[in-house]
Amino acid sequence: MVEKIVNKLSDSLKKLSPNIFEEAYSAALADKDRPSWCLLPEGTCMKIVYEHLQGLRRRTGLFDGGMYGAHMLSCIGTWRLTKDIIRLDETVKDTIISTQFTGDLPVDLFFHMPSWCMYVEFMTPEYIGFFFLLENAEKPELRIW
Repeated sequence: MVEKIVNKLSDSLKKLSPNIFEEAYSAALADKDRPSWCLLPEGTCMKIVYEHLQGLRRRTGLFDGGMYGAHMLSCIGTWRLTKDIIRLDETVKDTIISTQFTGDLPVDLFFHMPSWCMYVEFMTPEYIGFFFLLENAEKPELRIW
């Protein structure tokens, strides 16, 4: 199911530029200040998305949400390289749902994930799952999308 969603989102990004993912990977890998735990920083993605949106607006007169496009490019562009999916056992899922979290999560855990972005399959009546990744903001931020 996640593959279908990612394909639709990827197709919408490719309407801005057929090579948008390759452009993002090249720009991110050329960035010598990019930390190893963040493949596609949103700042890099924002520059690429806005550059293409300006061209789209000139050609069509349409305006589209650049910030959303940058988030999507960062997340989907990162996830599609490894396509890691975590499937939770029902007991684990029920335990997570019923747990009251207090305080801070130990951040170090997120620097040691097996890949830059992961999808957690989390079937409930309201959700099918979510992506999570670390973003290189002023300080590392966990992004859940």
